[in-house]
Amino acid sequence: MNYLKLEQYYIDRYDLITIKDCLDVVNLYRDLYKKKDSDEKLQKIPPEEIEKGFGHFLNWHLVSKKANWYQRKTATVQEWMENDRIKQERLDNTDPPTDVHCTDCKIEMKLGNFKHLMDHLGDNESKVLFFFDCPKCNKRKGVYDDGEEHIFEPSLCPECGSEMEVSSTKCQSCNYQEIEEYDWELKKREREDQEKNDQVLLDTYRSEFCFSNKEGQECVDLFEALEVANVVREEVISKYDNPIYELASQLKKIKIADVEKVLTKALSKAKFDKLALNKPQIGQYVDVSFSVQDTDTTRSERISQKDLIRVINEALKQTNWRMVINSVAYRLGFLTGQLIGYESEEDLLKLVGKQNKPKLNTKIDPKTRNKYSHHNVVQLARMLGEHEGIENVRKRRLKNEPDGFFLQENEGPYSCGICGENHYGNKIWWNLDGLQCANCRLNIQKGVIPPLECRYDKDKSYFLDWEIKPKYGVHPATTAKLRRQGILVGRDLKNTTGSTYCTVYLKNENQRFLTKHRPK
Repeated sequence: MNYLKLEQYYIDRYDLITIKDCLDVVNLYRDLYKKKDSDEKLQKIPPEEIEKGFGHFLNWHLVSKKANWYQRKTATVQEWMENDRIKQERLDNTDPPTDVHCTDCKIEMKLGNFKHLMDHLGDNESKVLFFFDCPKCNKRKGVYDDGEEHIFEPSLCPECGSEMEVSSTKCQSCNYQEIEEYDWELKKREREDQEKNDQVLLDTYRSEFCFSNKEGQECVDLFEALEVANVVREEVISKYDNPIYELASQLKKIKIADVEKVLTKALSKAKFDKLALNKPQIGQYVDVSFSVQDTDTTRSERISQKDLIRVINEALKQTNWRMVINSVAYRLGFLTGQLIGYESEEDLLKLVGKQNKPKLNTKIDPKTRNKYSHHNVVQLARMLGEHEGIENVRKRRLKNEPDGFFLQENEGPYSCGICGENHYGNKIWWNLDGLQCANCRLNIQKGVIPPLECRYDKDKSYFLDWEIKPKYGVHPATTAKLRRQGILVGRDLKNTTGSTYCTVYLKNENQRFLTKHRPK
């Protein structure tokens, strides 16, 4: 008997299991789809949406199944082959017992051509069963390789429990008799038919349900990247929940030119003049030395230094710049010092307080995390987590500013939800309704337009001037004519200089126009 077979046998065996499992999934969804009409929750959903939804979940379920089967394929095939190799070696290399005699004739029996590995004896024990034939009475005996004789367990009567004659399955104690006929040819045909059916399944579905090495590895990588992505997203969101990080995110990251403007203004009010910034030293930080003159001749050296430190610290308090402690020197009304600019997130956190190092999710080992840290899915998850974290910070800020607030200058640029113009954060108003530029917010406050939805909303209550030609097919010259005729009613939005930067057309004021001009 041959246990060990060619590798393709084990591959076919594994692929067949994969195919049958995937077909079970397909049949499951087919049965569920047939029952959709009896589900009250699905009655209000359009049939095409239901079909699309079933298809989406079926495909995702199948991809997950195929990836899981592929991931275990190589190891399972190797395990099967190794188990059969061990069995084959055990069967081939085990010597038969010697000096086996017939129980009745007492003569030495001859070793037959058939032997069998008994590997179901429990406790991982296996024995090789050899068969011997008596040359005189032709009786057969089974003997294990360790010399133990194999005892054939008798069939018992199902009525009284007495031993039955194996040849006729007849009870020796009562009249019960059972005739069992085993058709070897029938079993052979059934086995051959099953093998043919299995081959049809392999030929038909292998390419559909069994990943190639390239497809399988790409899918496994994607699923592992998704697992890392979920962890990274949660870590980024939790980072923004830290009060220290929230304070750090509110710091204004200003450039050296802005530093000079801020300090010049603050120092002049405190009677310090002629601020001069020297050439910066670029390293881990931006290190800039400075000099300034004290124009108040009545101040002592100690008071002058104290006032300078107080003014600079106050002016740079909400920025990413700091003055180096004990760097201020005074000589005859001339003061010098040193400024440092911080850029990295870690350094900004140190400016506002001690930051505990975030604990990484232990479910993801460092090797896997590093492998997929630059994967597109992980990068996207990081951006989504950052967006959600920032939104959470802004929502918490609404407790003190319920109407909304302008974002920081270093944020953006963002597009206004109404006019679409791009502005940096200090000119973008944020609340739960969306983003509005300062000009649109001013027009809302003046009553030029009511509070409006985002311009990308499918059912928004207005349309803009730039939409008229592409959406309604009306030339700009015709638009002006329709406005003069009162068929088109527009509300001109003006900026702080009085110039019109956008025109809003409310749908409820332009029914005549919309009745005649349907959207393309």
